[in-house]
Amino acid sequence: MMADHKVITRVAELRANLENKALWTREMSVKALVQAYKEGNASSKVAAVKELNAMHGYNAPTEINARLGGSLEVVRRIIDPKNVQT
Repeated sequence: MMADHKVITRVAELRANLENKALWTREMSVKALVQAYKEGNASSKVAAVKELNAMHGYNAPTEINARLGGSLEVVRRIIDPKNVQT
């Protein structure tokens, strides 16, 4: 079907429409967090800064391992760059 020019054109139109209808963008997230920082108490300011740092990649890399057993166990640890093997 994707060899048909009409189908290709319609798929491109639909994708463009979806991009225009984004319900929540990264920019909107940043603006909301900045607003929360400006108007919030001390704990909400700290939370906003932590989230902004995470969004922009300022936090140390993390590794998440999930194991299934009787229940789901999630183990999270900070990756120590000195221990990473290349």
